[in-house]
Amino acid sequence: MGQLLSNNNASRLYADLIFQISARYPNWDPPKRLQIGDYGTINKNTGEFQVEGNMFRLDPSIVNAIDPKVYATLMAYGVEPAYPDTQYVIASQSGRAVEFNAGPDVAAIGGDVPASVGGKWEFSKGKRGALLVMARPRLTHITNEILGTLSKIKPLVEKSVVVQVYTCPAYVMYMTEKSGGELSLSLQGSWPNFSTPSAVGPMTAEAIVQWVCNHSGGLYRESCNKAGEEAFTPLFHVMTIPRPARGELWKQLDMTTQPPWAPLDEDGIEAEEEWDDGSELL
Repeated sequence: MGQLLSNNNASRLYADLIFQISARYPNWDPPKRLQIGDYGTINKNTGEFQVEGNMFRLDPSIVNAIDPKVYATLMAYGVEPAYPDTQYVIASQSGRAVEFNAGPDVAAIGGDVPASVGGKWEFSKGKRGALLVMARPRLTHITNEILGTLSKIKPLVEKSVVVQVYTCPAYVMYMTEKSGGELSLSLQGSWPNFSTPSAVGPMTAEAIVQWVCNHSGGLYRESCNKAGEEAFTPLFHVMTIPRPARGELWKQLDMTTQPPWAPLDEDGIEAEEEWDDGSELL
């Protein structure tokens, strides 16, 4: 990548680029499951979410200190899943989608039903670009009914809480070099459809599903669950829970957790870090 990125700088820069567009954070390790109600902090050095607990599985000593009505609301309304989409793509500001023909072998999603999963993107020169592609993503989120109660749960105050997660059976993460780049990809094969038998026989976990990709260099990561299970969590949304406010004031607040780092350069370094050793720029 021109100048090599440390793993910490790479994960933080990728998180920053995706957040700028979506106000959501990418999970640098998508097989690591994040769950609705997880609370903790965004690591300033890596951009990764550090889980300290889950608000739906609190220690009994904490539960006993919560107003019973608040706790009852939390447990009654909880989590709401949505139907999966075909594809969800986030491209950083330097990227743009261009015309792409994946050909006749593009993925069949849900058995024999064809769907266009993939595409082609170009990223301008002079800065790094980032891309996240999720196939058949499902959004799960907490309900609006409990948002106003979270500031009344002391362990959550001023913590970041996962309020949305996107899960999927296949994803691609890509970050270009500073010279820009391009990427084209398609998901080929088919996943099991347990409600509709396949015309060629029963689908099993051995069905061939894979990403076919061509890119010009940079950091690239992909994975695909052959059984079509939503085994990955590539994207999530966290909110910082404010101190208790009067009435419905919390509805007027933007509670999205902001990145804890200063603006980053193209190597993922904060401006203030560049002279930490006291040396001067030559």
